[in-house]
Amino acid sequence: FGESTNVEAFIEEIRRSISEKADTTRKTDGQIFLNELRRCFPK
Repeated sequence: FGESTNVEAFIEEIRRSISEKADTTRKTDGQIFLNELRRCFPK
């Protein structure tokens, strides 16, 4: 589907953010990933 590249770019951006935050927090990558998703998709 057409948005696959956008999704890939979005995930790559989150992974980059995770790698930066992982240095300053004890949260697991999974927790940080979920936090990023919540931030980008507020309910």
